[in-house]
Amino acid sequence: MAPTPALDLARRASALAAQHDWTTLATLAADERELRQLVLPSGAAFPVELWLQTPSPDAHTRVQTEIELAAPGASEHLLGLVEVVTETTRRRELRGTTVVPAVLREHASGGLLADLLAHRTYLRAGEVATVLLGVAAGLSALNERGWAHGALTTRCVVFRHDSCPALASLAGARRLTADSADGDRRGFLRLADRLAGSLPRADGDRILEAIREPLRSGSWESVSDAVAVAVEPEAVLIPVGSGDVAGPDTRPTAALASHAVPSRAMAPHAGMLDTVLEGHPIAAIVQRVTGWLGTRRKLVAVAVTPIALAALAVAMVPPDAPTSGAVPPASPAQDAPSGAVSTPSASASSPRATATSMASGSSGGGTGDQRLRSDDPVVAAAGLLAARLACFRAASKPSCLETSLRVDSALYREDAAALGAVGADVLRDFSDARLALVQRWGDAALVSATPSAAQSGASGKSEPASVLMVRNEAGWRLRDVYRD
Repeated sequence: MAPTPALDLARRASALAAQHDWTTLATLAADERELRQLVLPSGAAFPVELWLQTPSPDAHTRVQTEIELAAPGASEHLLGLVEVVTETTRRRELRGTTVVPAVLREHASGGLLADLLAHRTYLRAGEVATVLLGVAAGLSALNERGWAHGALTTRCVVFRHDSCPALASLAGARRLTADSADGDRRGFLRLADRLAGSLPRADGDRILEAIREPLRSGSWESVSDAVAVAVEPEAVLIPVGSGDVAGPDTRPTAALASHAVPSRAMAPHAGMLDTVLEGHPIAAIVQRVTGWLGTRRKLVAVAVTPIALAALAVAMVPPDAPTSGAVPPASPAQDAPSGAVSTPSASASSPRATATSMASGSSGGGTGDQRLRSDDPVVAAAGLLAARLACFRAASKPSCLETSLRVDSALYREDAAALGAVGADVLRDFSDARLALVQRWGDAALVSATPSAAQSGASGKSEPASVLMVRNEAGWRLRDVYRD
C-alpha cells in the first residue's frame, strides 16, 4: 500500500533531520499538502521552520516565490529564508517527479499580530506606530522587487524574537500591478483601522487621518513618514508565551490555543530584576529606554530594548503569580483616594506621564483591602501606601506589613527593621501625594508618587518616588520604592 502524502512528508522531514543533524522541536502544521516543523540546526542560536510540500504545480510556484522574495538579507521586515535544500530520491527520479525543495525559513518566535490583539484589548499608540512602520517597510521591499503581498491580515504580520514586526505568507505574493498595489493599500488601511480600534479614539483617529492621503497618492516611504510624525514609535510589548509551540505530535490548533506559561517557568528568572536594574531606580531606566527610542523616530527593529522590558516583566512577576498572557493597557488612571491622595492622568503614548491634579473623592476607592485587588495599579498603589503608613503610625509588628509589601523583598526587610523608629512614618507618608501610572507589564506596574508642594516643603516629609508593584493571588504588593 502506497504511503499517503502526509506520511511521505513526515518521512522526508525525519530523513532531513537525521541528515543535517537538526533537532525537531515541534510540528506547526501537518496535512496532505504541507508539513511545517520547528527545528533547531546544530549550533544555531534560534530555531527555524522547516517547510515541506507535496509535489504539485502550485507548490512549486509557491516555494519559488518565497525563495525569490525571502532571500537572506532582503529586508528585516520580511520573514526571511535561511536555507533551501533540493532533494531528489531514486524512486522519484524513476517517476520523473522532482520533489518540491525543502525550505528552512525564519521562525516568528514573537507570534502573530492576531495573537497579540487577542491577548491585549488595548495597545499603546507608539506600539501601533511601530507595527505600521514595519508593515510599510515590508511592503516597500516587496514593491522594489516587483511584487505585492496580496493578502494583508493580522495573521500575516508576525514578530521576531526582538519584537520587530515582519510580513509572512510571502508564498502567496502577486506580481506588482496597479490592481495588486491598490489591494495592498486597501489591506494596509484595513489593518490600520483594526489597530486604531485598540487605541483611545483620539489616538486612533490621528493615525488614520495621517495615513489616508499618503496611501492615496504617495509611496510607502511617505506613509512611514506620516505615521512617524503622528506618533512616536516604541517597542511592542509581546505577552509572555507568545509564539509558544507544542510538542512534535501536537496539532497547530492545540499548540496555539493557549499561551499561558506555567508558573514554574518563571523561577529561573527570579534573580533577573537586580541584574537588569543594576542598582538604578527603575523610573530612570524607563526614561532612558524610552528617551533612546525617541531619538530614532522610525525605529522598528529594536534588538535590546524589548528584551530588557521583557526581562523586567518576567523578573517582576512572582513565581506564584497567575500567568495569563494578557497585558492590560497602560490606561489613564482613575481617582485613587488615600486620605487626600489625588491621581493624575497618564498619557497612553508616553511612558512617563505628566502629573495633572484630579479632584480627590471616593470614586474608584473603597477599603484598603478592596483597592489592593483593583485592576487599576494607581488605585492599588494608593491602598498599599496607606496600609504601609498605617503600620508605621501604629508601631505595629512586622506582620502588619505583609498586607502591603512583598515579604521576600528588600523593602519588607528594611521597613520591618524601621518599625517604631522616630520619624519613620513621616518618611513613608504619601497621603497628600499625586499618583500616576508610569508603565505596566502585565502583573507588574510602576507608579510615580509626587508629594504636594506643601508636603515637599515640610521638613522630613517624603520625597518624590517611583513605586514598583507586583500582583499575585492575594492582590498587589509593593516590591520597592525608589526615591527619585
